[in-house]
Amino acid sequence: MVEAVSNEANKIKLLKWREEHKPYIRSFVEEMKKRIEMKEDARRTGLPKGRLSPKLTTILVDERPRPFYRKNIPSDKLDAVFGLLVDGSASMMDKLDETKKAVLMFHDVLRQLAVPHEISSYYEDANHATKELQPNVFGLMHTFMEQRQDNGLSILSFETNEDNRDGFAIRWMTRRLLARPEKNKFLLVFSDGEPSAFGYDRNGILDTREAVMEAEKQGISVIHLFLASEEPTDDQRALFSMMFGINQRLLIRLKTLRIRR
Repeated sequence: MVEAVSNEANKIKLLKWREEHKPYIRSFVEEMKKRIEMKEDARRTGLPKGRLSPKLTTILVDERPRPFYRKNIPSDKLDAVFGLLVDGSASMMDKLDETKKAVLMFHDVLRQLAVPHEISSYYEDANHATKELQPNVFGLMHTFMEQRQDNGLSILSFETNEDNRDGFAIRWMTRRLLARPEKNKFLLVFSDGEPSAFGYDRNGILDTREAVMEAEKQGISVIHLFLASEEPTDDQRALFSMMFGINQRLLIRLKTLRIRR
C-alpha cells in the first residue's frame, strides 16, 4: 500500500515538473542541435545525371564521362550517445528532488532528440566495504536499448545510499559508451562534491582525474554537472577543475534549474 501511494505521488510530481520544464526543454533542444555535429554523408560524385560538376576535365579525357554529382540529404538524427552517472551518496540527500529534476530534464531532452542514452546512479556499499572488497552498486534508470521510452518514474524513484567512488563509476560507464557505434560520445557526471569511499579519501581525486583522462583519450567528452544552491567557492572550483578539467564543468543552480559553465 505504501509503495502504491508513493508511486501515485511520483506520477503527480512528474506531471508538475514536466509542465515547469517545458520552456527549458525547448531551449535545450535547440542548443543541443547547435552543439552536436549532425551526421551527414559526403556528396556523391561520378554520376551519369544530377548536378554538373565544376570539374569538366572528365568529359575530355574519359571514354564514358560522368561529370555529375548529388548532395545527400543530411540526416535529422544526431550521431551521439550519452551516459549519465548520478552520485548516489548520502551527501545528495538534501538535494534529492532537485537532482531528479535535473536528470529528468536531460532525459526528456535526449528523448525528444531521439538520442540514445543511459542513466545510472552509483554508490559504494559502506557497510560491507573492506580492504579486499569494495562493493559498488549501479542502479539503472534508463538503458541504451530502451531508446525513447519514458522512464521518468524510474528517475523519480532514485534514492541516496552511502559512499561514492567516482573513478570506478566513470570507468564503468566509459566501457559501456565505447561499445556504442555513435561518433559523438558524452559522459555526464551529476555530483555535488568530491569522491568519498573506503580508503579513497586521499587518492580519490587523483583516481577520478585519471578516469576522466582515460575516457577523453578514447574520444569521450566527460562533463561534470555540479549541483548546488549557491555559487561554488574558489576552493571548489579548483578541486573540480583538477578532477574534470578546466572547461568540463557545468553549474546547475538547484533553485532555478539554470545551467551554465
